[in-house]
Amino acid sequence: MNVDEVAERYSTSKASIWRWCKTVAHFPKPLKIGPNCTRWRTADLEKYEQHLHDISMTAFPSPYND
Repeated sequence: MNVDEVAERYSTSKASIWRWCKTVAHFPKPLKIGPNCTRWRTADLEKYEQHLHDISMTAFPSPYND
């Protein structure tokens, strides 16, 4: 995915995506494909999303889960 697609996926700006790359510990790093071509693997983004989900379930367990 390119930066526009990643920004759309997370409903944020392209500047935020680049900032997250530098400041958010588990945010996936992009792959440099060429001089002006950077992409993210969808699988890496999905893994990051699962990580966020796991953290939220630990921090805020549902009273409805057994």
